[in-house]
Amino acid sequence: MNYYYKFIFLSTLLTGTMITMTSPNWMSAWMGIEINLLSFIPLMMYKLNPQTSEASMKYFLVQSIASSLMMFMITMNMMKYNLSFDSTMMNKMMSTTLNSALMMKMGMAPLHFWLPEVANKMSWMNTLILLTWQKLAPMTLLAYSMKVTHFIVSAVILSVAIGSLWGMNQTNMQKIMAYSSINHMGWMLSTLLSNKPMWLFYLMIYSIITASITITLNNFKIFHLKQMMTFMSSNNTIKMMMTLNFLSLGGLPPLLGFLPKWMVIQSLSNMNKFMWMITLMIMMTLISLYFYIRITYLNTMMTHTKTKYLTKSKPHKPMLIISFMTSSSLIMFMILFNFL
Repeated sequence: MNYYYKFIFLSTLLTGTMITMTSPNWMSAWMGIEINLLSFIPLMMYKLNPQTSEASMKYFLVQSIASSLMMFMITMNMMKYNLSFDSTMMNKMMSTTLNSALMMKMGMAPLHFWLPEVANKMSWMNTLILLTWQKLAPMTLLAYSMKVTHFIVSAVILSVAIGSLWGMNQTNMQKIMAYSSINHMGWMLSTLLSNKPMWLFYLMIYSIITASITITLNNFKIFHLKQMMTFMSSNNTIKMMMTLNFLSLGGLPPLLGFLPKWMVIQSLSNMNKFMWMITLMIMMTLISLYFYIRITYLNTMMTHTKTKYLTKSKPHKPMLIISFMTSSSLIMFMILFNFL
């Protein structure tokens, strides 16, 4: 029965997102997002306890506020123009309000207040869905409706800065991953300033790396940095792969996580008016790379007492394969680009 429960709500979760992505107008796109929301909350409450109940309530309230703003702007747009995705028909106020609602749904700065707290009170697998798949539908609508304004540029800078600076002092692994998501969402949003289809490639690479990390942490029930330090001493293979994954998530070359950042920098460099923004984004990314290096340094350079339980743990082969791909794929991409 438990498997049927998960299967039903995961199916409707995927269906809601696909409805939004393939929708021809705002009304059906809004319906798809609501189906997605009502499917994810039962998954969050699968193991009912005070923490998951609190996370579900916070998530529902935030998403309801964002959905109400969306519906209000859709109605205003319908009364004045039509239901199409043509952003040229929206005035600046309507566009900014709609973009704010979509950013709130994704947990982007400055509307990120809920994301770390909700992620901290969920299971790792739900956190993975929240940080990856749940970004897909709002980001698609943002790509359809976005106008290049000072608000969008400010959101990019704030997301990259807050994701980096606020993540430095965290010791909870789920909060670290949440602030990492905020940082990467800033980079994804910046792709819309120059090349709209690029954000999907960025999200795909980010999702692969995040899945590799979170599934491993879920398998070993790790939620805190101290647990991480003890866990990494149990197996040298896992230690190496997790180190590469965290450095790749931080965008350290020549790992795979550097590739989307490299493409964003190249794309924005062609637009001279954004050079100052690129400089700030790179500086903030170096700060975020610091707390990834801190994690890997504590785990690789320092010795820890091995417990009997952890010494028996074995690496999961599928995760090792994915980890190897995230660390070596950039070399293949570089060879491919040289021949194209």
